Amino acid sequence: MATVTFYNKDVEKFMDLDVFKSQISELGMSLEDSNDTSTVVDITPNRPELLYFNNFMREVRLHLGTVKPRSYDSAIGDFEGDLYISPEFRSLRPYGIAFAAKNVDLSGNGLEYLINFTEKLTDTYGRKRKKVALGIHNLDKIVFPLFYNLSDDKEFTPLRYGKAARFSEFVKEGDKEGYSSIFESIEGRYPILKDKSKTLSLVPVINSDETSVGTSTRNILIDINGSDETAVQNTARIIASSLIDIGASIHPVKVHMTQNKSSFVSIDLKGRKVALHFKDFNSRIGLDEKSERCLDLISRSGYLVKSSNSSSATIVIPPYRTDVFGKIDIVEDMAIAYGYNNITPKEISGVYGYGSLDTLTEFKNDISGLLVGLGYSEALNFYLTNRQVEFEYMLQDDPGSVSLLSSKTSTFGIVRTKLLPNLMMNLKTSADQPMPQKLFEIGNVYRVEKGKVSEYLNIAIVAEGAKVNFNDVKADLEAFCNYLGLNLELKESKDPAFIEGRTADIYIDGIKKGIMGEINPEVLLNFSLLEPVSALELRIKKLDY
Repeated sequence: MATVTFYNKDVEKFMDLDVFKSQISELGMSLEDSNDTSTVVDITPNRPELLYFNNFMREVRLHLGTVKPRSYDSAIGDFEGDLYISPEFRSLRPYGIAFAAKNVDLSGNGLEYLINFTEKLTDTYGRKRKKVALGIHNLDKIVFPLFYNLSDDKEFTPLRYGKAARFSEFVKEGDKEGYSSIFESIEGRYPILKDKSKTLSLVPVINSDETSVGTSTRNILIDINGSDETAVQNTARIIASSLIDIGASIHPVKVHMTQNKSSFVSIDLKGRKVALHFKDFNSRIGLDEKSERCLDLISRSGYLVKSSNSSSATIVIPPYRTDVFGKIDIVEDMAIAYGYNNITPKEISGVYGYGSLDTLTEFKNDISGLLVGLGYSEALNFYLTNRQVEFEYMLQDDPGSVSLLSSKTSTFGIVRTKLLPNLMMNLKTSADQPMPQKLFEIGNVYRVEKGKVSEYLNIAIVAEGAKVNFNDVKADLEAFCNYLGLNLELKESKDPAFIEGRTADIYIDGIKKGIMGEINPEVLLNFSLLEPVSALELRIKKLDY
């Protein structure tokens, strides 16, 4: 969440202050503070466009029914120019667009509201400019075409810095927020936005003072760049529609990718069309509203109605609504417009039941209780692990692990195929604790078999200590099988993870279910363990959902 401050005198240009305050909670937001001069509102993360004063006032007036939804694509004007993005720039910020806004009114507190809006938008929705960053420039001081590229260390005048500085100097001394961390990997080169003759911005750190914007500025350029294409486009739609609502016309910039010579139009404000049946609203909220009332609620929710009949309507989702994914979101907005306080509770009769544990959960609880009674402590490890721990440390081949498509860290690259490797890591982590140590885990493991992922429920135990040996774990396995009434048979086997001659396959009722033995000293060394370890792992069942 983020808080925004609205000046009361600006609110009172649109409505009575008390009416405004009463509507804040109706919209699902929180009134954080209020005094004689200002009101502070906490905006929920799903509505980033409401961080802007004019957008919030629009939403309140829509909710009250004093204004109607509008179309935004009619405010799109002619092309303003071209923007070229180099492959080097795209290696840091893959996506970038720009557009011009003309006849913008930034007088009074207008500029302050816009600057605060864009800063909070890029801090929250833009993840502190890592996902999305944007700049506002004086269009009248810009000469097209524009270029996103990498530059050598040059001099420019940072916004409100008071003096000229080289890129390297400002990054070192002026970048208090650390935004320049995104290009630490390309030392000596700096991502910039420039026009035909000058630097407009050190991306995403600071704009140039040469194209600064003031309260008298009427024409501005917005440039938006980031690592997420959808977020960049959504941000453009939010900003453009916000400026249209204060009287601006939007002029797209044609974006050119210099690497593959492709190009596209920078912005689209048409909005998505959705067909909504009124019964979708009535059945979910428990009402029986007629078409006229449903159409009114749709309008108060900010959706433009393109066509309608007695049972349904085709509506347009505003381009600034990044949080609307389907009909249920529209139904929720209609319920907010209706007023949750106005929904009469109804008693639900004949629908009740009693919760209970399923058979498998009861079985796991029973086994956990047994092993705790045998002196073991239960471990709960992540399903995700890595190849080094799972296979290299355990001297095992990969039996068909499930790999993550785009792992962000080497710690988690695959889904576990066994429980024992993580239990060995648990012993390593707790090496400073008193011996002996006895741990167990009951959990799911995964592997690819015949082109499909199979899921199994396994149980594994480890025991570490100077006097721990094969017979200790064997005795606990026998207690386990006696408790469950299972026929146990052990057959000598070989496995790299265990000491040869002290390893056995586990057969339950004549079916091979697992392996047990004393852990190979080489494996102990891989996990930095100093005491002998005996262990076993059993497959309980294959899980089919």
